[in-house]
Amino acid sequence: MPSWPVPWAWSSNWGQSDDDAARPDAAAADHLGEPLRRRLAELGATRPRFVYSKNLEKNDVCTNQNRLLLSCKRAAGLEGSPITACLSPRELQRVRSKDAGLLVTALDRDAVEHTLVCKFLDSNGGYRFIFGWKAFLRRNGVVLDARG
Repeated sequence: MPSWPVPWAWSSNWGQSDDDAARPDAAAADHLGEPLRRRLAELGATRPRFVYSKNLEKNDVCTNQNRLLLSCKRAAGLEGSPITACLSPRELQRVRSKDAGLLVTALDRDAVEHTLVCKFLDSNGGYRFIFGWKAFLRRNGVVLDARG
């Protein structure tokens, strides 16, 4: 399966990738296309910083999964995760709620908005981005069939 890295840009904090290798801010900005740069600037994110990357696994792109799982196991647990560092205490509370979840807007490389729900799953020790993930994958041509 081809590797498709998922960069997560955020305007205030930055962290490390799956293998704990720090990435400089400039390297993250190099991977943003002009449509995405323009949309981030419209949103006031004029200095996006690298937060996290992951090479998608088979389960991340399988149509019957409909979720992106970002593990916190290697990042010293939930508190050490670079994703956690991007959340306010109130947002973290919603993410940890089994009933609520946090609505987030994901922008793809063409700056098309996708609404996802972020939840923390204790059993997996990671963040799950769900509901709009399948549409995000289809829009970007990254989908396997239900069998993987």
